[in-house]
Amino acid sequence: MGAAAQFFGHSSGLLGVSFPYVVTDSSGISTNNVFSAQKRKIYNGSKLYWFPIMVEIGRLHHFFDVGVSWSTVEGEFTNGVDFTAGYGFIWYVYSRRRSRGSAHPQRFAIKAALQVTYATDASGSSSEELGSIDNANNSIYLLGHTAGPTFTTQATRSTPAKTYEATTLIVSYSQREFSLLPRISIANNPYRSYLRWELMIGYNFPWYDRGGIFLQQQSNDEYQGLGGTVNINNPAITASYDNKPITKAPYRFSGLYTSLSLSFGGHKDKGRVSATKAAVSR
Repeated sequence: MGAAAQFFGHSSGLLGVSFPYVVTDSSGISTNNVFSAQKRKIYNGSKLYWFPIMVEIGRLHHFFDVGVSWSTVEGEFTNGVDFTAGYGFIWYVYSRRRSRGSAHPQRFAIKAALQVTYATDASGSSSEELGSIDNANNSIYLLGHTAGPTFTTQATRSTPAKTYEATTLIVSYSQREFSLLPRISIANNPYRSYLRWELMIGYNFPWYDRGGIFLQQQSNDEYQGLGGTVNINNPAITASYDNKPITKAPYRFSGLYTSLSLSFGGHKDKGRVSATKAAVSR
């Protein structure tokens, strides 16, 4: 468990989006319309990560880790999920007072790692909404998708599939990112204690960003996504950022990253013996 924060320059521009759509009512009459979102500021602050779930596997010096965490961004757009995987190397340091005769005498560890991260920063909640379209008793045709007057949820083990009458089609902004995160951290020696702490600092380098439009049908408290995210470079979409036309994600999450985490871990007896020998021999 733990928490992390990523710091990046504040966004000063406003995002504007518009696209055409066709509405067919219950009598079969179709009308052409244009959706125009009210311009909004996006990503106005630091990005916070919560409730990480991470698995780290390795030996005395080498390790691999994979994990997932949930993120929020201060400002207008907040929801996100981040997946990460990486490789690292561990050095061990002695405390001021050390006893070479004791098991695992090194008290602290310095860890350097390189992680690859995939982040998505919208899931269709109200904080990412650009606007909505009346879907009650209407079929809506837009951006290669059809939003009928009803939608059916997927069945699960405990809940059967159910059909709802749509009331609203929610239009939201979504952004996804692949990035590299080199990091270095200080931690207690994982071979000395099963309860571990780690303080980390790194820097996020985005190398691929993709922004788009996410569509979601609503019926009271029930929601259903309408396919995947439509890329913002779709010819039907007219988008602007800071009053300038754009065809790609308007913002990049490059910046300082820091975290503090607590975890539990274990190792096999064989690994414990080999680690002790290696530590004593040094």
